Amino acid sequence: MTLGASYILPLPDFVGHVSLGAIYVHTAKQLANEVSPIGVMPATDLLNLNVNWADAFGSPGDLAFFVTNVTNAIYPVNVGGSYASAGFDGYYMAPPRMWGFRLRYSFGE
Repeated sequence: MTLGASYILPLPDFVGHVSLGAIYVHTAKQLANEVSPIGVMPATDLLNLNVNWADAFGSPGDLAFFVTNVTNAIYPVNVGGSYASAGFDGYYMAPPRMWGFRLRYSFGE
């Protein structure tokens, strides 16, 4: 299940268009590998946030800030698949919290 929301701040036009966004993703427990004893992935909840500023002070530039995995949840997303042949297995883990900036500049009209 994915839920997303965005709110546009009521700012004067000369400031530009600023929006705040959030995306929540719930993934139910699921089978990744039926042979492996660790092949069932747990249910997970993930929250991502972003701030977008378009036409910043009337410029042709847009700025954005984002954070993924806000709660820094640690969870597996898959298993290695070596249990049947090697007798042991391991997890592939989800990425940790990440944040960053984006800048976009439009040339011409």
